[in-house]
Amino acid sequence: EVGSVPTSPRPILALLGSQATLYVELIQVSLHNLEAGSPALLWVRPLLLKQGSQVWNLRATSDLLWPAAGFVAAYAEEVLPLLEQAKDPAPHEARQRLQAFLQQVCQG
Repeated sequence: EVGSVPTSPRPILALLGSQATLYVELIQVSLHNLEAGSPALLWVRPLLLKQGSQVWNLRATSDLLWPAAGFVAAYAEEVLPLLEQAKDPAPHEARQRLQAFLQQVCQG
């Protein structure tokens, strides 16, 4: 198609919390302040949050800049079945679930 920009598939990563797992699409790795000893940051797009047997679609939420530490590669065999199970929460509920998960991860 004329004028279209080819997009290659982006890696899917998982951030493991104590009671849930966040699956994200990696947009970009930010290395701009590594010289200052700061950790690498990842620009990620939330996709799914798996809490026990519940799976939530978080694609309505905002992108994140988050430290790279803690993210692991996720594989299609793991993610594709979750896409089929995912429930679509209201946008405000999706944001609340994402915020609660991120707070839990920060508190370790």
